[in-house]
Amino acid sequence: MADENQQLTPVDQKASKGGGKGKTVTVIIIVIVVIVLLGVGGYFLRNYFVEKTAEVILETGVDADVDVDGDTTTFSNESGTTEIEQSSTWPSDIPSSIPKYSDGKIVSSMTNTDKTMGMSWTVNIEGTSKSAFTEYLSDLASAGYAPTSNTDMGDAVIANHENDTHSILASYNGEDSAVSLIISENYTP
Repeated sequence: MADENQQLTPVDQKASKGGGKGKTVTVIIIVIVVIVLLGVGGYFLRNYFVEKTAEVILETGVDADVDVDGDTTTFSNESGTTEIEQSSTWPSDIPSSIPKYSDGKIVSSMTNTDKTMGMSWTVNIEGTSKSAFTEYLSDLASAGYAPTSNTDMGDAVIANHENDTHSILASYNGEDSAVSLIISENYTP
């Protein structure tokens, strides 16, 4: 019974009247608002800092200006510009005289503009077959790109076709059902 008659100290009186609850709720609201702002703004800040960090790392390793913008990375120096992008479409600036590889799925492409060597493109395709690859080589020949070499190792094929203006190195990897095309302007010094 002695506990019932005990007087409350000022701190206890304040807590028993609910005076601390308002401050606790305010602190909780502030923490929630900060978390929400960091969640929304953090996404954009994270992307910005990831891009800038990648640019610094790449510029340190190569003698070029590097710009990372989403799925596209651009390297520039006095020789020209190389642009690497994750793309699921045939590059629009490949000359129309070069047949489009239409089987499978394009998983990446690269465009290189070199002041000395000219334009070149790399296209990587997955989910294709050897028969589709062989048909593409026939399409190249029909479009005026003469075969200059062809090495067939069963599950892998490497072929080169060219005309007066462009060379196309095409390779097929049967293990991965993948094709890589390297298209370049013919260089004449």
